Amino acid sequence: MTHIRSAPGKRIPQLADSLGTPPKTIERWIAGLRRQGLIEYRGSKKGGGYFAVIKKGDQVE
Repeated sequence: MTHIRSAPGKRIPQLADSLGTPPKTIERWIAGLRRQGLIEYRGSKKGGGYFAVIKKGDQVE
C-alpha cells in the first residue's frame, strides 16, 4: 500500500519488479486491497495503473 501511494499509477509487472515479488503475489495483494476499497485501477487496460483511494478525513502520508 505504501508503495502504491509513493508511486501511483504502476501496474502489476512494474510493482513486482520494484518490490522483487512474483506477479502472482502482487495480484493477490491487489485483490485484497481492492476488496477493502483501499486502491482502484484507473485508465485503460494497457495504459492505466493502481492508485490509492483517499477518502474524506484520511491522512495523506
